[in-house]
Amino acid sequence: MIRNRVLSAIVLAAMTSTGVILIPAVASASRPPVPVLGSKQAFPAGTGFGTVKPKTVYFGGDPTGMFTSLTWTGWGNTKSTAKGNGYYPPPGKPVAGAVRVPVILVASSLGDCNGHRAYRQLAVTFVYKHHNEPGVTRNICS
Repeated sequence: MIRNRVLSAIVLAAMTSTGVILIPAVASASRPPVPVLGSKQAFPAGTGFGTVKPKTVYFGGDPTGMFTSLTWTGWGNTKSTAKGNGYYPPPGKPVAGAVRVPVILVASSLGDCNGHRAYRQLAVTFVYKHHNEPGVTRNICS
């Protein structure tokens, strides 16, 4: 065992002094870059766009476009789903009367967005009184 260590040290020293160093090849699978959520340019006054798994997404404008405490699953798959909180205006109520409810976001259409791998569409569903109420589905790339 000691003989093997000494022999290895002599071979390494000889290779180093001759300038030849052998490095074993390691095969690595090329992974695509981690996608981001849309593009910052799509919503200049927004939050969360152009980032990975944002905790807050805000379209800008009124509170019905703000989603907080988001937890994402399936990030990097063709679709990723987030659960969190949002503000929903009940039927017959103005936006000012919006109430905080659970929200489900589905990011989809994974592809190129301004030179970045990104989810290019976002669908919003509000959960109001145990019923899913569809919100907007938006292009979040351009």
